[in-house]
Amino acid sequence: MTSTLMLAHHNDDVDDLNHAARALARHAGHLTGPDTTFPTHHGHDIPLATGDVVLLRTNTYRHGDGPDLLNGTRGIITHVDPHAHHITLTWHDTHNQPRTTRIDADYIASGGLEHGYATTVHKAQGQTADHVSLYSLDANRATLYTGMSRDRITAHTFQPATTLTIDITLQQWQAMTPDARRTQVIQLMRDKLTHQQPATMASHELKHIDTYTQTPPHPRHPNTPQAGTARPTTAPDATAPPAASPAPAPGSATSAPAPPPPTTNKPGPDSSPPSPPTATTTGSRPPTPSAPAQPRRPQPPNGTNSTNSQPATPAPEPNSRP
Repeated sequence: MTSTLMLAHHNDDVDDLNHAARALARHAGHLTGPDTTFPTHHGHDIPLATGDVVLLRTNTYRHGDGPDLLNGTRGIITHVDPHAHHITLTWHDTHNQPRTTRIDADYIASGGLEHGYATTVHKAQGQTADHVSLYSLDANRATLYTGMSRDRITAHTFQPATTLTIDITLQQWQAMTPDARRTQVIQLMRDKLTHQQPATMASHELKHIDTYTQTPPHPRHPNTPQAGTARPTTAPDATAPPAASPAPAPGSATSAPAPPPPTTNKPGPDSSPPSPPTATTTGSRPPTPSAPAQPRRPQPPNGTNSTNSQPATPAPEPNSRP
């Protein structure tokens, strides 16, 4: 029975299909022995019998102690122990090899197992069956394609006519032959899917955006450092011209440019000591005192300048008679 799978879009429809399919399986003799009810976490007991088709909903890894229980696995119950409250499940793995394991009541109570005659299209993703029947109430392009591609041999869709024939009166519907009704429903379903807007991805939506500009929440002045960061220091450019001094305000003190630094050449015997630098001021403010002159460096005994290494000028010799 696992070769046939029924699909629907809503959980309520899945529950109705599972209930009807299980009743037919019991009537056809596919279920043997009495039903054994197992409590579940949502408060509804689930009846299980030998021959039931079930679907695993949670993962349990045995770590070598039997096959792992994986979400989405469909199998058939081969034995139910009503006293020990466990079942034996058989299924085929991805390599089509039969697997058998025992499942206890705790796994069932946690919601790990449910009837698997029918399931939703969402849960059926990744599964395949020989024959698939899709109850396509409120179907769209995506779910209809997913459901109809779960089969290996045949796939059938069942569309309720009442959702598509709202513009057809009861008298018109009763006057149609079965073939005319089928043709009418197929045409209405085709029109519905044609006018549906296809699902889009984010990459498709981004094509409609021309530019993307990101602005900070609090714009700052370009020269204002951010909080927690130090202002970078830059060494002055030696080749750049000096910045012009601002014009003095009326009545303020004005200092003359500083004199050039004193030379380090050794003075001759007739030279006079240099005078201290002076400053000319205007206005009523006293002049700003200048920095004291730096002491002279001692000269080497060979009469050469220690700074520019040029020979000192010799002193004139006194006149002598022959």
